[in-house]
Amino acid sequence: MPLGSLNIHKVIDTSDKPEGYKTEHKDIPKDIIDKLWQRTDEELVKQILLYIYTGCRWSELHNLEPEHCHPDYIEITAAKTEAGIRVVPLCDKIKKILPVEPIPSYDVFNKYFKQTLPGYHVHDTRHTFITMMTEAGVDARIIKSIVGHKTNDITEHYTHITLEVKLEAVNRL
Repeated sequence: MPLGSLNIHKVIDTSDKPEGYKTEHKDIPKDIIDKLWQRTDEELVKQILLYIYTGCRWSELHNLEPEHCHPDYIEITAAKTEAGIRVVPLCDKIKKILPVEPIPSYDVFNKYFKQTLPGYHVHDTRHTFITMMTEAGVDARIIKSIVGHKTNDITEHYTHITLEVKLEAVNRL
C-alpha cells in the first residue's frame, strides 16, 4: 500500500460559507515547490507534494481506503461528482517519497499548510497541478480525466498562465 494505512474520516462541511463567497486561487510557484522537495523528511510536506502532483482534493486523499492504493495509481471511489470517480496515476517523483502517512483532519492539515505556505490555500495545489500539466503540454482531455472534471472549462477556470510561459509562447514567433 503506497499511501500507508489510511482511515476513513468525516469530510469537513464547508457549507457555512456566506453566499457568493469565493476564494481566489493561485498557483504555488516552482521555486517554492523545489523548496518543498528539499523537506521530504517532513511527513506533512510529503502530503502537500502528493496533493500538488495528483491534483486531488483534500477529501479525496483523506478518504482513501487502503485497497484503492496501488504502486502506480490511486482509485478515487468517493468523489464530489460522478466524473470525480477515477484512477489517478502517480508520477515517478511522488512514488519515490511513498509511503505517505494517513492524511490528518482538515483542521490539522490546513493549519500546517498555511504555516508552510502562507498566502496559499489547500485547493491551490489542485490549480497548481492543472497549470503544471497544461504548461507541460498535456492534452486537456487527459488532465480532465485525471482531476475528475466533466466539462471543458478546466483550463479556463484552473490554469494560471505565468509570464514565463507567455514569453516562451511569443518567442516561438
